[in-house]
Amino acid sequence: MTPQPLARDVTWLHSRLEESVAESTRENIDRLSHAARSMIETGDSGGVLRELSTDQIDSILKLLTIRFHLRNKSEQLHITRINRERSLRAADGEPRPESLSDAVQALSAAGVAFEDLMSTLNHLDVQPTLTAHPTESRRRSVIAKQDRIAELLITRNQTALTPSEERGLESDVRQTLAQLLATDEIRSRRLDVIDEVRNGIHYLG
Repeated sequence: MTPQPLARDVTWLHSRLEESVAESTRENIDRLSHAARSMIETGDSGGVLRELSTDQIDSILKLLTIRFHLRNKSEQLHITRINRERSLRAADGEPRPESLSDAVQALSAAGVAFEDLMSTLNHLDVQPTLTAHPTESRRRSVIAKQDRIAELLITRNQTALTPSEERGLESDVRQTLAQLLATDEIRSRRLDVIDEVRNGIHYLG
């Protein structure tokens, strides 16, 4: 059975990540997973956590954080893919499912008067928010590398690649992941106003 697109993308990215990390880190992840299962079943980790050094724990957290962001990026791309497929399937003159036009059409079919709809819309207060929370500490260099991985994943999904091109793309992803593993996630200083402006431009761009 062919895996669903999202599961396929996540599995592919995680496989490239596994190829980019040290064997010792993978072993420590396995030990931690075993300890977690043991805690669930018996309430005892078996002392695994005490055996891990600070550097080992740091490597584990780094890997788990990158896994999370790869999954998150895959989900973002999947949402874009679903919306594009819905737009392609929409018949001429018919709105895309779950779009604003689709909602207006559904309300009209339900007998909502145009005047009532416009009155409701006129009273809506939509306020997009760009958070500037101090916990959002990812550096732009980290975000840029994540965006590069997303670009490569899009190319893989939308382009018929030759075996040589597929190998080259996998190599590019592994290189970017290796750079990501070597890049500090946390900023060494607090955000200033210019940093906030640059972040806003990045997310609106």
